[in-house]
Amino acid sequence: MSQIGTGGYMGLILAAAVVTYGTRISGFLLGQRKLPAWLNRFLTYVPVAVFAALITPDLNVGGHDMWPRIIGAAVATVVVLRFRQLWAGLIAGMVGFWLAGALLGM
Repeated sequence: MSQIGTGGYMGLILAAAVVTYGTRISGFLLGQRKLPAWLNRFLTYVPVAVFAALITPDLNVGGHDMWPRIIGAAVATVVVLRFRQLWAGLIAGMVGFWLAGALLGM
């Protein structure tokens, strides 16, 4: 295992800070500029893609709460597709998860 000196850690922290705040500031720099239609369509799917990337790894664990998780994800999917609101899908998915867990005795 290699050792990183104090300067290496400081460089890593500085690089992470530049990338993190660079992406945040770029949103402000865009201001009220009109984005191309293709980019705007692409960006509308980012929240759903991030949400899916966060929950998908836990669906295949095979633990005792696998079915309530799958039911919660299915409920969230239906609600998001029907109402086009991510927050509604999050709430409905959690309620579906809790109800499925209670009904299945988990």
